Amino acid sequence: MTQSKRRGCITCVLMLLAAILLLTATPSYAGHGRHGGHGNRHNHHDYRGHHGRGHRGPPPRVIHRDHYYPQPVPAPVMVPTPVPVPVPAPAPVIVRPHRYRFYPKHKLYYDVSRDRYFHYEGGAWRLFTSNPLINIQLGPAFSFEMNSDRPYTSYSEHVEIYRTYP
Repeated sequence: MTQSKRRGCITCVLMLLAAILLLTATPSYAGHGRHGGHGNRHNHHDYRGHHGRGHRGPPPRVIHRDHYYPQPVPAPVMVPTPVPVPVPAPAPVIVRPHRYRFYPKHKLYYDVSRDRYFHYEGGAWRLFTSNPLINIQLGPAFSFEMNSDRPYTSYSEHVEIYRTYP
C-alpha cells in the first residue's frame, strides 16, 4: 500500500470516528415526545411524534460552533501612563536697584542706569532722554539706589532726607 493510500484510509477512519462521537453525544429524548414533553398536549414515550406520523427520532442537535471553537479572549489594552515630567523651578529674579542722582533744588532725578531724566514740570513728573535744564548749573547731587523705576514716587521722603536746600 502506498503512503498516499494509507493517508486516505486514515482520514476516512478519523472522519468515521468523529461521526460516531457526534451521534453518541446527542441527548436522549425518550419520554419527551415531539415537543420535548414540557407542557404540550401529548406526552408520548416513543418517537412517532404527533398522531404516529413518520418521525424517526429526536430532532437533530444543533451545536453552536463557538462551543467547539471558543473565541479568543482579547488581550488587555495597555494604555501608557504619562510619566510626570518635573517642571524646572523658575530662575530667581535678580532685582538690581536703579542708581539715581537727585537734584532737590531743581526737582530733578537722573537715572544713571538708563541715562534718563525725570523732571517735575507743569504739575507732573515727565521723562526726558536728555537734561531738560541745559543752561542751568545743577549744583550738588545726592546719589542713592532704589528698586523702583519711578524715583519721583518717593519725592517727599527724598526732600526730607536731603533738605540742605530750601
